[in-house]
Amino acid sequence: MNTALVQVLQALEGYTPETATGYFGNGTRAKLQAKGAITKNNAASNQDWVWLGSTALLCNGQNISPSKAWDENLTNIIITFQMQSAISQSGELDYTTWMSLLTSCGDPNRPCVACDTRFEITDEFAEYLKADGYKIVGRYLSEPDQENLSEKDYFKALRTGELARIVSHGLKYFPIFQEYSTKLAHFTAATGADHAQKAQAAAQRLGVPATVIYFAVDYDATDAEIASNILPYFQAVSENLSDGYRVGVYGTRNVCTRAYEAGYAVASFVSDMSSGYSGNLGFPLPTKWAFDQFAEMNATTGKYHGQWDLDRVAYSGRVVAVDTVKEEGVPLQSAYPYEAPGEPTTNSLSSLTKITDVLPLIQQLEVAYGEWRRSYMNHAPIEYKPLSIEEGIINYLSKYYTKNDTPSYSNSSGYLRHAMFSLAVASYDAYFGQYFEQNYEDIATNLDPFIGDGHEEVRDSIGGKNDLPHMTYTLYAYAYGSTSPRHWTGWGGDLASGMDDMHNIMNNHPQLDSHRVADLIIGADTSNIAAYLTDNDVSSDKVFSLHCNYTDLCDDADAIALSRRLTASTEGGIHALSSAMLSYYDSVTEQIRYTAYADDGLDFTNYDTLYETVWNKMDGTWERLRAIGLLAQFAGTSTNEERSLCCSAFAHYLLNMSK
Repeated sequence: MNTALVQVLQALEGYTPETATGYFGNGTRAKLQAKGAITKNNAASNQDWVWLGSTALLCNGQNISPSKAWDENLTNIIITFQMQSAISQSGELDYTTWMSLLTSCGDPNRPCVACDTRFEITDEFAEYLKADGYKIVGRYLSEPDQENLSEKDYFKALRTGELARIVSHGLKYFPIFQEYSTKLAHFTAATGADHAQKAQAAAQRLGVPATVIYFAVDYDATDAEIASNILPYFQAVSENLSDGYRVGVYGTRNVCTRAYEAGYAVASFVSDMSSGYSGNLGFPLPTKWAFDQFAEMNATTGKYHGQWDLDRVAYSGRVVAVDTVKEEGVPLQSAYPYEAPGEPTTNSLSSLTKITDVLPLIQQLEVAYGEWRRSYMNHAPIEYKPLSIEEGIINYLSKYYTKNDTPSYSNSSGYLRHAMFSLAVASYDAYFGQYFEQNYEDIATNLDPFIGDGHEEVRDSIGGKNDLPHMTYTLYAYAYGSTSPRHWTGWGGDLASGMDDMHNIMNNHPQLDSHRVADLIIGADTSNIAAYLTDNDVSSDKVFSLHCNYTDLCDDADAIALSRRLTASTEGGIHALSSAMLSYYDSVTEQIRYTAYADDGLDFTNYDTLYETVWNKMDGTWERLRAIGLLAQFAGTSTNEERSLCCSAFAHYLLNMSK
């Protein structure tokens, strides 16, 4: 696949059939960079380039049909691919995006925050890394025959005290196990069991807390070899690794994907700089990648600061890098392990309408609003001005919260009914509402069960749920601005309401563990209340409620993601909203959904940074204002400890759901 696509690229660059070899060399790269980005604005004069881009997106696992025309769907899919690849989300076919589409290593000069090296991280090395923007370094737990070597003679293994030195410089790390991993004979079930035990022993000796350890497959394993040897090896590793350590895989895209899909690894460290490996050619980036090794600095290419071999590594944020070191011999256990809340039951999801089945109604609503914009002067006063089509559609879909005559606080997002939020975004467009419901009665009637009083939730293809009025109201704030901070209308309002929920529970059941209560209510689904709460009669309380529930947090994430697509798009058009929704829900994964919160300033580097950014947004000057602040209005009389525990539960929830 890659060779054929590169040959097409070379033909577009002006190479002859004889010289278009499919080799992605310096000349091909230079011409690609000189070409400049293919965008919505220049697509009409670059139709063959658009076709190549859409075909490459298809070959990289995106849900798209090759086309020479640039439409809104293409912009959204490019953004999705860029998000999945952890590159800049321009929505354009720029040089870095082309490189990621056509080669496994991508643009070797793109910025990154992670690296790996066989060299000891000295104080000097650490300071260079930090000054150059690196935050995470991968290091090797051990090496063959290490017991017969003095530390000064180690080739790649961690030295005593090195991890503490890394952390002391404000860096984080991830552990790699690589011993005898360069040919097929090295991979058997017996070897896997042995390697798991060696890796765990080394991690404990060095003080590595429970985390993902990446076991290396450092050669180009074929499909047949993966089936015969690699998968049995990783099965044995997974069966013999314990004490909270989890299995990661280092290898080609194919190796990483196969090990993950077999259930033997939880995350991938992808050897993408081996761009000529068959296991990288034609395979998309693994869904659950954590680290992506894409460029090498060595004696041939130039050593890092003239001294060290260094591999440059992209970081998805999916697996938290380690920033602590345990004392030698201390049991590796958490004093407070996170306890995830219940997700929707199968029965509760099966009863809901698919959101993609509602999209045709939204498309008809868009057509109606387009007609309204052409004829509004016959139905509204002279001073009235209609909204843009996408803004008008979002306004109508969120009418449950913006109309003054709808019931008061009566659902899981009742904070949006408060006076301060009724002013946060544009008020309900009553003129269009009356026009639509009189002239398009059938469409309005069919849409009402999803947006009107007593409306039902909808579901997506991966088990997510949405309350459309809640999601679109939040989308309005993120896409078009708000008189209050945007997160107040989204996750901030939900989380503040969840703090009040927790306070009510602890008031009525003071004997309960407050940590567990916070964990089990933030992000919980009403169809699956935790046994700890039901066994203690919490769910039977008259005041029991879940105002920061599973649906709310899907809504808030989707609103942020969709706003990004709407504002990044230059196309507009009558179906801008429904096209963005279709593209998003066709390609959504849990990782895409929950890491969308990063676009609102939440730092997914690790738990500590995520908690800190959540807390700062919930405990700022504006949030604490008396009478009108977010906490004063919706967190009730919850204590600082209860608020902190809810922020902690929210951070844990996002990390857990985005893995």
